[in-house]
Amino acid sequence: GWTAATGGFGFLGWFLFGVLFTWQMTHFMAISWNCREDYRRGGFRTLSVIDPEGARVSRRAALFAILLVLVTLAPAATGHTGPLYLLCAPLVSLWFLLESLGFHRARPKDRAARRLFFASIVHLPVFLLILVADRFFF
Repeated sequence: GWTAATGGFGFLGWFLFGVLFTWQMTHFMAISWNCREDYRRGGFRTLSVIDPEGARVSRRAALFAILLVLVTLAPAATGHTGPLYLLCAPLVSLWFLLESLGFHRARPKDRAARRLFFASIVHLPVFLLILVADRFFF
């Protein structure tokens, strides 16, 4: 979308790719844990199927959430965003990270995985709204 709108794939294009890539990995780990029996019955060897304790699934979700926080700091560090983004975007991503760490620590993991999935559904549109509002107002 960025390339179509701007005619090039600059820093912010790569940034958006990084956000979507790191977000979707945590998002999928929550989905795969919640649907692990469906994946097992379907013959799909997802990490949640081969990791019955959920330690590797939740660790991977947390790792990508940490990477997401780091990625969200990049445009502020390079001067591509304004004060609204700098204040709000890291907070939203930190909340997402906290939910992923809750998934990692939880025993059993089912409820925490559902919370992480909900957080992922909320995080992305809120984050993108912050990014657009920052560009629009600052």
